[in-house]
Amino acid sequence: MKKNILLFLFLFWASLTQAQSLSFLLEEAQYYYQEADYFNAAHYYEQALEQDSNRTDLWYNYAQSLRLTNQYKKSAFFYENLLQTDLGKKHPKALMWLGMTLKNTRDYTRASAFLQMYIESHPNPSDYW
Repeated sequence: MKKNILLFLFLFWASLTQAQSLSFLLEEAQYYYQEADYFNAAHYYEQALEQDSNRTDLWYNYAQSLRLTNQYKKSAFFYENLLQTDLGKKHPKALMWLGMTLKNTRDYTRASAFLQMYIESHPNPSDYW
């Protein structure tokens, strides 16, 4: 009986040490992003999204990290999902970055359309730079 309890406690402790908390993952992701280490930032944002996939702020930060590591197709996917959910309210530059990532994937027709939408919806682009 004691062996079973000890085994259970050990397995429970081991599972806790392997599962990193969302707050730890976000701290790491933000640290690496600020240090311009976008590969590591993307890694931690991806892990954070595995724990909480409903947070649009994580989608944006992950898309930014992917874009800055030239992972344009994956980045465009998250920008597009963000815009469908958020409509660009919290992240007004997402529309522009979606257009730019699509341009980099040589999807010029869609890139042009999204960039035109960005220009039309932001008559004073200096507000966002």
